[in-house]
Amino acid sequence: MQNEEIFMKRCIELASKAIGYVSPNPMVGCLIVYEGKIIGEGNHEKYGKAHAEVNAINSVKDKSLLKKSTLYVNLEPCAHFGKTPPCTNLIIESE
Repeated sequence: MQNEEIFMKRCIELASKAIGYVSPNPMVGCLIVYEGKIIGEGNHEKYGKAHAEVNAINSVKDKSLLKKSTLYVNLEPCAHFGKTPPCTNLIIESE
């Protein structure tokens, strides 16, 4: 199995932790990968709370690595203001 497949599988595993907690939103998991190693991960844990991308970025201890890392997520990051701000803004600001 290729690394990308392993990382996407982990995103789906993280997303599945939210079964029954995020509806009507989708279940989402996210990884931050630096040089082939997972340095951060998160999922959307509860409706109205931080999205997977936010939780993954916040879980990274060394924020200086974010610019050099790859973000894997099983759903396109949101780009609108709703109950939470757009994940795309945070991703761009983290570069």
